Amino acid sequence: MVQSILFFVLGFLCAGFLALMIAPAVWRRAVALTRKRVEGSMPLTLAEIQADKDRIRAEFAVSVRRLEMTVKSLREKAAEQLVEIGRDREALKELAAERQDKNRVVADLTTRGEELR
Repeated sequence: MVQSILFFVLGFLCAGFLALMIAPAVWRRAVALTRKRVEGSMPLTLAEIQADKDRIRAEFAVSVRRLEMTVKSLREKAAEQLVEIGRDREALKELAAERQDKNRVVADLTTRGEELR
């Protein structure tokens, strides 16, 4: 019984010792891979930094141009709508004048019809 416990403890200690022997190599590999990934994602040279700045400026210029085009089209649309509103107001004025003329004619015809009775 004691012998089996001692063998178990010896096996546990051997496994722990092997883990301690392998752990630094695994740690170094993890650090190297992480460093490589971080260095790959970040610009390190001055040329890479300048290229990244230029890319960001270009993206900004494109987005500004898109917004300018949108603003221009919206202004044109607003101007067209103002012209259409002006035309509609003129048409309403003409229709109101025509309605008044017709109401006057109807009133005249009504009075004339009453006179004829």
